[in-house]
Amino acid sequence: LDMSPKDLEKVIYFAAYLVTWIDDEKRQADLTELEEATRHELQLIREEFEEWKAARLERLEEELEQMEEAGAKGQEISGRRREVEREIKDREERATVEEELLQEAFDTFRTMKPKQLIESEQLWREIVDR
Repeated sequence: LDMSPKDLEKVIYFAAYLVTWIDDEKRQADLTELEEATRHELQLIREEFEEWKAARLERLEEELEQMEEAGAKGQEISGRRREVEREIKDREERATVEEELLQEAFDTFRTMKPKQLIESEQLWREIVDR
């Protein structure tokens, strides 16, 4: 098999996935379409995040107005603002991770070769799903 015992162990104990063969003709035939689909998906991820963020900020402003009308203190209002900013930052980080995984899956698929190990189950699943 031409593999180190350590790499073979990873495959045997399910810590890695082994690419056994590649249909290069089919990959080349589908590459342009898959690249366009990946680009489109990346754009959708960004657009969905931006739409969600705009809506969330709008809801935050409404919440803050209601809090002011109810007589909330400045400290409570700024606390709520920080809380929502953290929520937005967390959501943005998740979107970034999703984008990176998608891009890595496409890049790995494009350069994949027999006997290559894929050590990330999440990456492997993304490649298989797409």
